[in-house]
Amino acid sequence: MLIFNAIFKVFSIFCLINTFHFKVLGIFVIVFFLVLLISGVIKSYKLKKENEKLESMVESIDDSDEQYQDFTEGHLYGGASSKNTKSEQ
Repeated sequence: MLIFNAIFKVFSIFCLINTFHFKVLGIFVIVFFLVLLISGVIKSYKLKKENEKLESMVESIDDSDEQYQDFTEGHLYGGASSKNTKSEQ
């Protein structure tokens, strides 16, 4: 019986892991998830600010009353050369 108890204590997991190890492991897990939570909140805040900035840019673009300019009148499309030939005649 004495030998059995000695062998049980040697191979027992309770001898290898005590409450101190559970506390340290718990603290590491809590700190790890707190870091993830805090970084997620910070990232969410930054994305919200960026979204507000982009929405204000879109509103300022929509509010501007710029006239549409036909881009086909450039040199590549021959629009400018046809005007020049008409003005020369």
